[in-house]
Amino acid sequence: MVYSVLFPLHFIHAALFGLSNTAEGVFGKNVGNVGPALFIGYLLRTVLIYIGSFFLLVMVHAGFMWMTAHGNDQKLNRAKLKIQHAIVALIIILSAYAITTYTVNNLLSAVGSPGT
Repeated sequence: MVYSVLFPLHFIHAALFGLSNTAEGVFGKNVGNVGPALFIGYLLRTVLIYIGSFFLLVMVHAGFMWMTAHGNDQKLNRAKLKIQHAIVALIIILSAYAITTYTVNNLLSAVGSPGT
C-alpha cells in the first residue's frame, strides 16, 4: 500500500521494464503501448494530486493561524492572505488537473488503452 501511494505510476514502470503481461494481470490495465507522452501525462497528473493534497495542509495551517491570532490584526491579516493565496492556487491546480486529465484521456484513447 505504501508503494502505491509513493509510486502511483507502478503499472507504467512495469511496462517500461518489459513486464507488460505482469502489469496487466496485477493492475488490470493495458500497458503495452505506454510511450513517453503518456508517461509524462500520468506523471503530471500524479504531481497535481500531491500539490492538491498540499493545499489541504496549507488551509489547515492558515486556519490554525487565524484561530490563534487572538485579535492581533497583523496575524489575522497574514492568515487571511494565506487563505486567499491558497484558494487562488487551488483554482490554478484544478484547472491544470482538468487540462491534464483531458489530455491524458485523449492520449489513452489514441493508443487504444482503456480509460483511467
